[in-house]
Parts: sequence; C-alpha cells; structure tokens
Amino acid sequence: MASIFDSENNSGVIKSVGCDGDTHRRLVDMGLLGATYRIKAKKRGSALIDFGDFSAVTRDELSRSIEVEQ
Repeated sequence: MASIFDSENNSGVIKSVGCDGDTHRRLVDMGLLGATYRIKAKKRGSALIDFGDFSAVTRDELSRSIEVEQ
C-alpha cells in the first residue's frame, strides 16, 4: 500500500490512517476509512483532496500518514 502523498494514481480507497491520536480519531469520525479519494491539486507542500462527502487541504506530512489502495 502507498500513502496518498506517494500515490501514483490521483484516486483510490483509503485503507488506514496512521497519525497522532486526536487527528486519527477526528479523521475516522469523519468517515475517512473506506472512503474514496481524488487528488484535485498539489501545490507547495499541500494537496486539495476530495474525500467523497467533503474536500480538504492536507499538508504533505498528513498525506504521508494516510494509506490507500490504488
């Protein structure tokens, strides 16, 4: 599995979230596990990502902690 940051494709399914406890709980509560994603844009150390029900800008360090299946 790759991280969103390292993803060769701009879309796929989120399989795990590995970050600090508070951020992990928040992302899981938002329904991120099992959600589809699509990277809309990458620029200057961040990415705009569509997670299906919502879009968010994430820093590269957070994107590296979200593992995906492409």
